Amino acid sequence: MRCPNDARPFENHRGDSLLTRQRVIATLLAAFLILGLAAPSHAKRYNHPSGFSFSIPSSWNVKTQTDLITGSTKDNAAAASFSVPAAGVNVNLLASVADKEMRKQLKNVRTDKPIHSTVNGLKVTLVDGVGTMSGQTMMFTYGVYSSGNRSIVCVLLCLKSKFAVHKDEMVKILQSVKG
Repeated sequence: MRCPNDARPFENHRGDSLLTRQRVIATLLAAFLILGLAAPSHAKRYNHPSGFSFSIPSSWNVKTQTDLITGSTKDNAAAASFSVPAAGVNVNLLASVADKEMRKQLKNVRTDKPIHSTVNGLKVTLVDGVGTMSGQTMMFTYGVYSSGNRSIVCVLLCLKSKFAVHKDEMVKILQSVKG
């Protein structure tokens, strides 16, 4: 069953085939806990000891921990979360865990089929979807980027009503992941 167009938040907003369907990598629960990302003119690059790096708009509120970085817009309409699991964890298992966590946090979840591609030389499994939380429609993307036996998980969430305001920032976050 194909999801309605609103379950594809990043479709047709990226330059090439992967970037056109790319989804964000992150830890799901953390993104739910910190809703909010703002529209910045600049971004700050975050470098994880595992070798992965990504950018988050400088106007966003960011919290960093050892293996978790979360960011949210000032209007609390969008959030991003990045997590680096232990080396060697199976990418399919990580994607499955991300999907199960998303379904625990949101109600009425509908997702597109996973897309397998590459971004900045990294293999990536991406999933777009839509669901409801506290009566509000949320658009989301989660993905697992990998290089060798290392992976990074990213989740982007945004209120559907604010997606047009934050989509460009969110696409730039997705495009920024390197490893």
